[in-house]
Parts: sequence; structure tokens; C-alpha cells
Amino acid sequence: MRRLNWDHDRFLEVWAALAIGLIASIGFVAVPNLVAGWAFVIPGTTDAAMAPTFFPRVALGMTIATSFLVIVTASMRSETLPLSAMSGPRWRRLAQLLLIIAAYFLGLRWIGFILSSAALLIVVPILVGYRKLVPLLLTAAILPPVIWLLFWYGLRVVLPTGRLLD
Repeated sequence: MRRLNWDHDRFLEVWAALAIGLIASIGFVAVPNLVAGWAFVIPGTTDAAMAPTFFPRVALGMTIATSFLVIVTASMRSETLPLSAMSGPRWRRLAQLLLIIAAYFLGLRWIGFILSSAALLIVVPILVGYRKLVPLLLTAAILPPVIWLLFWYGLRVVLPTGRLLD
């Protein structure tokens, strides 16, 4: 019989998976309040609109399932986690990225998809060390409106416009 391997890295891995699974579970329950009023219309189907909770719940359900699998299989792994080998500056960068992502989600609600996404496409690459401003600005100016148009005209999905711009 194989001995269970429960070193520091496995505890860290399990606690991270538990935290992510818990956050995803809360999101799974809260999704109806976050997407109220939106509708997904899938071209070529007979349904007039798909429930707006469908896609977020699929993603959150997959996150919950993956967290569960990580927890169940943690004792089978023995390699060092990259997370446990991180230094102080890398932890700060990770915290900054998480704060930027949180700000992005808040921005979706207040200033909408296009402006929030453009800001994210500029700030994240700069934070991780990319310094070519022209490609960043071009990407930020072109990609969010193109995605918005594809969702609106291709899928009939209304992406957030923001409360300040309504």
C-alpha cells in the first residue's frame, strides 16, 4: 500500500483548492444576482433566449470540479509547488494582479466592457514587464470593441455597458 504524502506543499495545494472551490461555489449561487437582465440568444436555435446564468455557471461548475479533483489527487503528487518557492516580489506581483482583476470586474459594472477591457489590456502587460506601448495601445483600442461587436451581432449577447455610461 502506498503511503500518503502530506508535506507542506500538499497542505498548501489543498487549502488553495478549497479556497478556490469555495469562492466558485459562492459565485455559482450568486450568479443570478450578477447577471440579472442579460440574455444570451444563440443563433440557429429555437429558443428565444438562453438563461443568462448558463455560461457563468458552466465555468464555475468546472472550477468547482477541478478544485475537487485537485483535493482528491493531492496525495498522489510529490513535486514542489511553484507557489511555495515564490519570493516576496513575486507575491507582491500576484497580489497586484489579483487586485487588478477585481478592479476589472468592478469596472465592468461601472464603466462597461470596452473601457474596462482596454484598461486591463494595458495595465496587466505593463505590470508583468512588457514595455512596447504602441502594440499595447493598438490592442487595447481594437480588441475590446471587436469582441463587443462579435458578441452583440454574432451571438446577440449584451455585454455590460456600465452604469456611468447608461
